[in-house]
Amino acid sequence: ALQQEQQKTPQKEKQKTLQNEQKKALQQEQQETLRGEKDSPANININTNTDSSAITGKITVLQAPLDNLYVAATSSMALFDAAGAISQVKLTGTDAKGWYIDAPRQALENGSMVYAGKYSAPDYELLTVSGCDLAVESMMILHTPEVKEKLEELGIPVFIDTSSSETHPMGRTEWVRLYGILTGHEKEADEFFEKQIEIFAESDSYTDTGKTTAFFSITSNGNVIVRAADDYIPKMISLAGGHYIFTDLTKGTGNSASVRLSMEDFYNTAKDADYLIYNATIEKPVGSIRELCSKFALLSEFKAVQEGHVWQVRSSLYQSPDIAARMITDLRRMLTEQNGTEMTFLEPVSD
Repeated sequence: ALQQEQQKTPQKEKQKTLQNEQKKALQQEQQETLRGEKDSPANININTNTDSSAITGKITVLQAPLDNLYVAATSSMALFDAAGAISQVKLTGTDAKGWYIDAPRQALENGSMVYAGKYSAPDYELLTVSGCDLAVESMMILHTPEVKEKLEELGIPVFIDTSSSETHPMGRTEWVRLYGILTGHEKEADEFFEKQIEIFAESDSYTDTGKTTAFFSITSNGNVIVRAADDYIPKMISLAGGHYIFTDLTKGTGNSASVRLSMEDFYNTAKDADYLIYNATIEKPVGSIRELCSKFALLSEFKAVQEGHVWQVRSSLYQSPDIAARMITDLRRMLTEQNGTEMTFLEPVSD
């Protein structure tokens, strides 16, 4: 028995060493993520009583939980709400008319949240007097670096949400876990994310429909805006069992997932697509196929138009990364012609 125990001891020590190495690697990865090394140009360490000695470079320490946030990144707001932290967002960069989701609109109406100017022109005095402890910005702030510099000069740390660069839809949703840490709602955020994963898991059973789809919008000056092939929207179409029609399209200027095409290029590629989805999160929704065709007359020659397979995304999609999994469900119902089923983000465009 003693010999057997002695033989087990090296194995136990080896297993313990492996567990310690895995734990150390995980802690290092978490530190790198929190400081923004992977996802943000800002190095921010959230003080949750963990060792931050491994972090190098310029550091901004945030004393969690934060309870006086200015959220100028509209897509982030739903994630704070999903984490149960909407009451800690006291200031916003979008007024009540600009919201398509309920929580921030209601908060603005009842006074628990205040409009503090858009990201490019914030009300610095209001932010300072309010004691704002963090400005959550989208990547648009990179176009106005002087605003970021001014906020930091006033002692307001700036965190840049880069979730729009995620290539997987659940990658965008998982940012709820970061905002849960920031606000002291880590448990609620993790539970919410796990529920969304359960919804997303339904796509594992989706078979390939063989149907092709074009996702686009048409600007007022006649340009067509589509998504790069490695964007999260084409990924959603694929997960739903469809095929994004622009298979080889790379990202546009500044590594943007939005790509501008000429009418001719759009026509040549998307004419025979089985489905057209108009992106009403960028341009105004259309009331009919006729109205859509008034933007580009040759759309009437498209296969999807002739077969009545034209849909549009509701304006709330961009502001709802928390429930991105439901968009995959909607796409599946569209591709399998479950037209009578209630959908969250998609709606058919009538004749």
